[in-house]
Amino acid sequence: PFWLRLAARHAPAAGARPGGASVTVRPGPPGSTMGSEGAGDGGRCRVFARVRPLPANAGAACGVQASREDRAVRVALDAPEAGGVVEAREYVFDGVFPGSATQEEVFQEVGLPILQECLKGFNGAVLAYGQTGSGKTHSLLHRGRSEVDNSDAGLLPRVINELFDLVAQNTLETGASFEIAAAAIQVYNEHVDDLLRADHQSGGGRDLEVRSGGDVPGLTWVLCKRAEALRKAFNRARASLVYAETWMNKASSRSHAVFQIRITRRAADAPGRCTVARLSVVDLAGSERIKKSGVEGLHLKEATAINRSLLALGNVVSALAAGGAHVPFRDSKLTRILHGSIGGNCKTVLLVCASSASKHASETSSSLEFASRAMHIKVNARVNAIVEFELEPRLAEELPAMDTEEAALEEQLAEANDRAARAEARAEAAERAAEEWEERAASIENLSRRAKRESAETVRTVEQGLVAERLKAATALARLQERGDRAVEALQAQLAERDAAAERSAMARADAEAAMERMLAEALEQQAAMQRRAEAAEEMGRLAEEAVERCRSREAAAEEAERAALAREAAAAEREAAAQARETELVEALAAAERERASLQRDFEAAVGGERARVGARLRVCHECLDARLEEARRRGSAELARRLQLVEGREEDARKISEQGAKLEAQRSELCHLIREVESLRRGGRGGAAVSGDPVAMLPTLLGNHAKTGPSARKLTRRSRAS
Repeated sequence: PFWLRLAARHAPAAGARPGGASVTVRPGPPGSTMGSEGAGDGGRCRVFARVRPLPANAGAACGVQASREDRAVRVALDAPEAGGVVEAREYVFDGVFPGSATQEEVFQEVGLPILQECLKGFNGAVLAYGQTGSGKTHSLLHRGRSEVDNSDAGLLPRVINELFDLVAQNTLETGASFEIAAAAIQVYNEHVDDLLRADHQSGGGRDLEVRSGGDVPGLTWVLCKRAEALRKAFNRARASLVYAETWMNKASSRSHAVFQIRITRRAADAPGRCTVARLSVVDLAGSERIKKSGVEGLHLKEATAINRSLLALGNVVSALAAGGAHVPFRDSKLTRILHGSIGGNCKTVLLVCASSASKHASETSSSLEFASRAMHIKVNARVNAIVEFELEPRLAEELPAMDTEEAALEEQLAEANDRAARAEARAEAAERAAEEWEERAASIENLSRRAKRESAETVRTVEQGLVAERLKAATALARLQERGDRAVEALQAQLAERDAAAERSAMARADAEAAMERMLAEALEQQAAMQRRAEAAEEMGRLAEEAVERCRSREAAAEEAERAALAREAAAAEREAAAQARETELVEALAAAERERASLQRDFEAAVGGERARVGARLRVCHECLDARLEEARRRGSAELARRLQLVEGREEDARKISEQGAKLEAQRSELCHLIREVESLRRGGRGGAAVSGDPVAMLPTLLGNHAKTGPSARKLTRRSRAS
């Protein structure tokens, strides 16, 4: 094995001082083999390890080896204090994914078993833990290369697709009905945010309260009828997560993300009974060392909050693994939210991600130590079955329609939110375009100013050159004047006129172009006259000829300079005109963008206000209908109960009367028996000494009549006479 070869390579030679390489094997807890039912084992937390391969251009040494067959991860640690000795450590888990493992394999072993258990009614949780840049977000949340090619999609997108496939299959086989709802939370700087709340971008759903057991009051749950709706909800939530670039990761998570799926199953053969399970997918922010990540400012505060919450999570895992009486769930918002996902009534799977670079071996070893402790956490998951009360048939018939209407309203609200988001995006794009146009206009204005300055400097340079050339020509003409004739004097007069014309053109900048053209025409005419008169004066002498030749060459240079100046000034004028045209276009574009932004803002506000009003009105109508129906049901129930109570009271009164009549009949029966005995005695002795004959039964009416007429006193006298 790798660690034995490593130990042998670094073992001390014979006769050396003891204390060479030490090999530390860290096996998992007893019974850590992978069961056939995957996540169906509810005895303890199950742990898997995934090792990220080294990039092709990393140039770093590999210090971590992963063996899928042995389910072991081996880490080589340098010990500088022991003279460069290497310490090899081995960690055994429920499953190990080397760098060559695919996303589908991770889902089949980690995500699918938990999803199947959730469909049975158990709570489930999948947590990704590890150093920053170790591949946690890629393993859980990666969307794939495209909608067509999703071969590298993460665990959560695969769970969404598989969930609705299993729901459809279960519905066909058993006739059960399912209800899927989604929620998303992030813990950022010890603040809990609701990512699916409609006004989250404007500050709604921030810093929520977390109650015991991980419940978040007021959390937004979105009902999803299709996989696409669930995928859109989670994509919208993930777009609100906080990411930042560090030295170790270009897109480092700066918050802990918790995605929850609530699965409600109602069996067809057991009306009124259902199971409610919750599947949590937790992407924990990676632990990081400040000197390696190089963060500062706000990112330093984020890193401090992340490390503090992960330290609290480590304390919770240690307490649960040790079976302590007190577990510090309240030390952090993260541990409060995970209270219902770690241990207890939840089947938990931990995916620890590790980097294979030897420079991160210490952080990798710490992550694997955390995972080894998590394997000792005991869980006691059970099916979450509840009983639902049956509503009145009319309400039960109307509830699906109301649910459908509510789902339609929620979809309309989601579409309105999407339109609002797109409108905001277009407004932001328009604002960015306006800013870019403003920057371009500023740069164009700067270029225009620079061109104006350059043209002014060029004109001044040309004018100075002209003045200098004119001075030189005047000097030459002065010399010629000493030896020349009228032609030289006329030439000096023309040069003086040109000087005056040049000075007048410098003073009159407003009509510079027209003056420059006139000056050019005059200069050309004067040059032709000077050439003709110089040719006529060539005969005056060699000095005059040389002076004329020098004057001619200098005038030619001045003409070229004037033409160049005119060309530059024309180019500057063209650039200025183009800049003015662009500036005009920019102003028009800015005005159009501002009008479009205002129109979009008005449309957005009107649409949102109308949607909110309609949704509020429909919800109020629904609530009023429900209240009225519930009040009618209560009134009918109360009337029926009063009627039945009256019936019971009437029956009790009848029973009392019947008992009284029975008592009267019993008294009459005893009195009748007494009369019969009297009749018998009369038959035997006779009344007044005379014998009585006849049937006593036939005499009974007469005796009864006599008995009623005589009364008690007469009966007493009769009895006394009989006794005598």
